[in-house]
Amino acid sequence: MPYIRLACFKKDHIVINKRVPKKYRARLKRHMRVYRELRKNGYSRTVAIKRARRAEHRGMTKAEIFKYEGELGSIARRGK
Repeated sequence: MPYIRLACFKKDHIVINKRVPKKYRARLKRHMRVYRELRKNGYSRTVAIKRARRAEHRGMTKAEIFKYEGELGSIARRGK
């Protein structure tokens, strides 16, 4: 099953997929900024993703995180 990218880097800019609701874009940008900084500082991809996700979820309850991740996963699974 094809997956779409929710966010990516284009040169020095973070690009958010147009299918992502506006209410989630700031959190995705935070994730991408933290991920990029950690990778530049020599962290492995796995560690950088875990720490970036922690920053992305900061200030959310477990129920909010569950809903947020579910909606983003639904968008990603729609394919191209």
